[in-house]
Amino acid sequence: MPRVGSLSKFTDIILDYYEACTSDRLFSFNRQRAWQIVNHMTGKWCHYFRSQKISDTINRIRSSDATSKILGIKNPQTISHYYKGTWEDFKEELKK
Repeated sequence: MPRVGSLSKFTDIILDYYEACTSDRLFSFNRQRAWQIVNHMTGKWCHYFRSQKISDTINRIRSSDATSKILGIKNPQTISHYYKGTWEDFKEELKK
């Protein structure tokens, strides 16, 4: 969830609600309703935030294998297209 930028206000709302929540479930509605709410509030598609997390993680770690293990994704090839790096990212490692 974004902590800065135009969508950070939604993160603040959810975190405030989380701190006040006393039940086992944070929200008591099904997945389809959650997608409708996210789309209405942000204009984003249902997996937008998941894809942003994958993209951020894979570009920080620079490995689809490691990212897939961290996020519990069975086939690393399904997320390899998220990596936008180049050989220059490994310049220091290649000097060794």
